[in-house]
Amino acid sequence: MNFRDYVNVTEYEKQITHSIYKPLSISTWNTVQDEGIDEEWEVSRNGLEEIILTIPQSDTDGLKQFKDDVVNRYNVFDIWLKEKFSYYVDFIDYDNGIVKIIRKKNATTEH
Repeated sequence: MNFRDYVNVTEYEKQITHSIYKPLSISTWNTVQDEGIDEEWEVSRNGLEEIILTIPQSDTDGLKQFKDDVVNRYNVFDIWLKEKFSYYVDFIDYDNGIVKIIRKKNATTEH
């Protein structure tokens, strides 16, 4: 499966590469630690930043409802993101239908 088969990847790629990232929130930092990303990337909270992707309302609703097709789409997105960018990861908040992108500060968009 290819993420491009599901969505207009250009819009997500534009957000990932051109958004202004914000300092990592405490709740996101807690998730980073739970997932072991801080150790894997050898980074502290101050070395990470995040954005919230703008996604279609239908995807927000689908994530909240845990619809298989939407969940699968973002699972494929996760694979695409990791193949495309070094030191980038996505976190999906199913309760709120949010997709966050977390990156190491000064990470390049070149893989």
